[in-house]
Amino acid sequence: MVISGVLMSKGKLNIPLTVFFCYAGAIAGITTSYLLGRTAGHYLFAKYGRWVGITPARLEKAHRWFERLGKWLLVVGYFIPGVRHFTGFSAGATEMHYKQFALFAYSGAIIWVTTFLSLGYFLGGYCLEFYEKLENIDLITIVIFIIAAALTVFIIRRRYLKS
Repeated sequence: MVISGVLMSKGKLNIPLTVFFCYAGAIAGITTSYLLGRTAGHYLFAKYGRWVGITPARLEKAHRWFERLGKWLLVVGYFIPGVRHFTGFSAGATEMHYKQFALFAYSGAIIWVTTFLSLGYFLGGYCLEFYEKLENIDLITIVIFIIAAALTVFIIRRRYLKS
């Protein structure tokens, strides 16, 4: 998205078409994920869930949590790499009503696309300088970041997903 914003600012991409197709792509992606979760989610969880620790009790707990807070994850999840790919599927698998899904997921898509296209458009020159500086990041820093992220996920999973 940021690169598209940069290209729009340089006149290389048509602004209205780029914005439209970015919105359409985000909405199509999460809707497809939702439909997959809605149609195949229960089957996949029943057949393969035990291999990844998903029991019927945990699935019910996830369903209750998603009913309470999951709609907000549809909005915020766009900004969390890796999470955005599973929010739509989870919403479908927990049988969130389509209208509620659409309201929160599509709002999140609009906010996400607008944010990153704007960053590229208005800060494009600075983004290119930032990318050049990223190339100089030490491999050790990247490894430390990955380990810290993995530990965080492990701790959260252990604390909140206990049966």
